[in-house]
Amino acid sequence: MRYRVESAASADTLDASAVFVQSKRLNSVMQIYTHDDAFINSWRELRDELKFRNFRQRSAERTETADATHTFTPLPPPPPTAPPSTNTHIIPYCKDLLELSAIVPRYAKLGETVVLKCNHTVVENQLYKVQWTKSGDKLFQYIRGRVPPYINNTIPGAKIDWGQTKPSELALMDVQHDASGQYACTVTTESPIYSKTSEYHDLTVIKIQNTDPTIEIFKEVFNVGDMMDATCTSGPSKPVPEITWLINGRKPPDTYMKPIVKAALDSASAMRLTFPVSDKLGAEVQLTCLSTIPGFLNHKADHHDYADYRSSSIIGNYRGKLYS
Repeated sequence: MRYRVESAASADTLDASAVFVQSKRLNSVMQIYTHDDAFINSWRELRDELKFRNFRQRSAERTETADATHTFTPLPPPPPTAPPSTNTHIIPYCKDLLELSAIVPRYAKLGETVVLKCNHTVVENQLYKVQWTKSGDKLFQYIRGRVPPYINNTIPGAKIDWGQTKPSELALMDVQHDASGQYACTVTTESPIYSKTSEYHDLTVIKIQNTDPTIEIFKEVFNVGDMMDATCTSGPSKPVPEITWLINGRKPPDTYMKPIVKAALDSASAMRLTFPVSDKLGAEVQLTCLSTIPGFLNHKADHHDYADYRSSSIIGNYRGKLYS
């Protein structure tokens, strides 16, 4: 026998087993939205309606199969309930409910402590596991309800700072170059079981420069029309810093600059600057060499925007000598 389930929005024909399955599905979805009061009220209304329809269906079946010589009185129906709200929305995909991002610093100085943060929108009682990976290799796990809750694998180039580590934050102390790589976090929910992985983000551990770059000028006296020829060499660092020349505070065309490869510069870099001297440059000419990690950002950036920043300058006027 069939029976109809009607709501303010639609009317669908279901049998008793379908009603039961639909009710079970609603119970599963309910576990995802336990924090949404509007959804809870709509869910309860629809659940009660389904239970009532199921009761009426079974009562009618008993009536039809009863012996004709006996009088069968069906059970009285339960009190009527309000129809389900037309605002009930069931979102079928968990991935639409879970926002996730990994916060990883782009650079870290050798020996310092960095904190990796896994930002997500899972409520505490639905969070089952948070896992960190580096370049696809499992590093660290937090599992709710486990004793102890943390499982850590070997972390190359770093140690776990347990004082700052939390379920969704991994603190790495005394980082070395081997800790450089791509990091991502994965979040798993309790019920329904669902996992989502963030995008990978690069972390580079650097050894900063301990000296300012040095500038060499191949011709101390210059006149309008002469070719200025200068070389800048950075201090040692890892990775090797990038050099950028500025003429009167502005970056010249790339054609004016040429990298120099020297056998001795295994952890430093050098850049040559060549340009024609013109009276359009003004009465004074200032040459500045920037040695930075990362490379030149823009003219508005200051040294705080770089992981490592060093500079040197010389100033002079044409028909005269350059001086630092």
